[in-house]
Amino acid sequence: TGVSNKVPVYTVKKDDGLDFIARTIFGQLLKYQKIVEANNISNPDLIQIGQNLTIPLPCSCDDVDNAKVVHYAHVVEEGSSFVLIAQKFGTDRDTLMKLNGIHDDSKLIAGEPLDVPLKACNSSIRADSFDNYLRVANGTYTFTANSCVKCQCDATNNWTLQCEPSQFQPSSPNSRWKTCPSMLCGDSESLSIGNTTTSNNCNRTTCEYAGYNNLSILTTLNSLSTCPSPSNNASRIGSWNLLLISIFLVLLHFHLIQ
Repeated sequence: TGVSNKVPVYTVKKDDGLDFIARTIFGQLLKYQKIVEANNISNPDLIQIGQNLTIPLPCSCDDVDNAKVVHYAHVVEEGSSFVLIAQKFGTDRDTLMKLNGIHDDSKLIAGEPLDVPLKACNSSIRADSFDNYLRVANGTYTFTANSCVKCQCDATNNWTLQCEPSQFQPSSPNSRWKTCPSMLCGDSESLSIGNTTTSNNCNRTTCEYAGYNNLSILTTLNSLSTCPSPSNNASRIGSWNLLLISIFLVLLHFHLIQ
């Protein structure tokens, strides 16, 4: 768990104060003292109109109980409890307490941010990809690869991240891309990320997003067999056939040696 790296940047306006910026502009997600520390401000009561301030918002990519999660900064409501918050966000009381270093409800303060872990979808993104940190929570989506790819998480899809071309042009000013690179899988001329082909009516192959680098969008093929396994009846029939053949061979053997 840490803080954002020199983003976002807020430009001071008339009548702004650090406490106002922390509480109102950024929804109480941090204390004004954190802004003071991040910007080496010697006098918190003296800031200038037009001054750019780095806002160190709390953030984290840490796993929780060996599971990939999105860390959501939830502002505690009056009269809330760990049990109520856990029920609302699909986690449990003990996890919330451990993650936030708080041991009972009496320490919850209305208006203060609480780190809530939201389960994220699994993905095929490679460790060497620029967005290997990407986490998407259930029911949400995001854009990645310089906005060329849209990824969404749906728990009903076996908690697997679903990505597809966004149909946008590259948005990052630092990108070398003038247009979005190819998103085809392997040597395929038609199978791009998010598309699936089926063979033998039950073997499915999906082209999945695997990340990106300076030059290209990375892809990988994922194959899944949905063919039904042999039924118990078929297995029993096969066993009986094998037994009958064995008996026939034994009888034939005795017949030949007589």
